Amino acid sequence: MIVAKHFEYVEHVVKIDALSVCIIITYRPPPNAKNGFTFNRFKEEISSLLELKMSASEKSLIVGDFNIHMLAQVIPHSSWTCMIP
Repeated sequence: MIVAKHFEYVEHVVKIDALSVCIIITYRPPPNAKNGFTFNRFKEEISSLLELKMSASEKSLIVGDFNIHMLAQVIPHSSWTCMIP
């Protein structure tokens, strides 16, 4: 596990016969001036989690509410490709 300050997550490993899957459920509060959360800090933290899970032996499934406006054309981080470490 990592210590994340800009999002919350919980994980659980489900084993079915020889298959082992780590299910990770995330929630990222919407960034605003009051909480000071930024996409770049979130990206750093989620990248650390992804790198850790990519090195694990089991497969991972990550789901949740990332509070990223995927349809915004003016926001450079609206593409998920920037999330891949």
